[in-house]
Amino acid sequence: MFKNLVVVVVVVVVVVVIVVVEVVVVVVVVVVVVVVVAAVVVVVAVVVVVVVAVISYSYISIFNISIHDTAFCFPVAHLTYIIL
Repeated sequence: MFKNLVVVVVVVVVVVVIVVVEVVVVVVVVVVVVVVVAAVVVVVAVVVVVVVAVISYSYISIFNISIHDTAFCFPVAHLTYIIL
């Protein structure tokens, strides 16, 4: 009887340890995925802002338009003026 109880306790402990390890692994994977996705979103946002700023600044330079006149029609150009 005592031997069977020990076996049951050992099996329960092993199962609990396996479940805890699996939960920890899943949580770590989810956190890593969320961090990677957030980093990609930030990088894409920065690239978009830089590209729009460069295009706006180039547009202003090519057509020799006053930045103050352009700022009324093109808020991005105004933002570029503020940044640069």
